[in-house]
Amino acid sequence: MDIIDIYLDDERRTPEGFIRTYSVKETIALLEKCKEEGIEVNILSLDNDLGVGVEEGYKVASWLEEQVITNNFPIPNRLVAHTANPVARDKMHASFRAILSRR
Repeated sequence: MDIIDIYLDDERRTPEGFIRTYSVKETIALLEKCKEEGIEVNILSLDNDLGVGVEEGYKVASWLEEQVITNNFPIPNRLVAHTANPVARDKMHASFRAILSRR
């Protein structure tokens, strides 16, 4: 089985070995592709503030939470909120706790 790390961010440098996504839509599409192709997501690292007028990264955490609960979606091995936005980070962490409680 293939294993990947995903990094959603609009500005920061991509950590070595990560696949970079720039939007909520692109990240969700990659997560869905991984599920379809049996690719394990090792680390999912999310930024929140992706630009003015752009969907926030928190939406990925919220979407994943819903998918795990309703569709038994595969849970990444590690969930990271690397956002500098403290309110969004708290919201992401709440989603992460709900996701991880389903293991």
